[in-house]
Amino acid sequence: MLSEILPQLPGAKRCIIFDSVSMLLIHTPSATASKFFHFVVNKLRLSEVSGYFLCVEKGLDPVILSQMSSFVDKIVDF
Repeated sequence: MLSEILPQLPGAKRCIIFDSVSMLLIHTPSATASKFFHFVVNKLRLSEVSGYFLCVEKGLDPVILSQMSSFVDKIVDF
């Protein structure tokens, strides 16, 4: 489904905002969530769509943060 939606996004600069990583991690095991984020990031890259994943400050397990750091371009703290 994601593969079908991403090409249909209008405009030259397209992006997806995923809110909230922290909430997903409350309801999903860390390993499953990590695989999901890796899948989504790969789909976004293939479709040339930017992605922003929001989470509560200090709301990520350090293991998940480390895994996400390996397949995203940048992690920004506010």
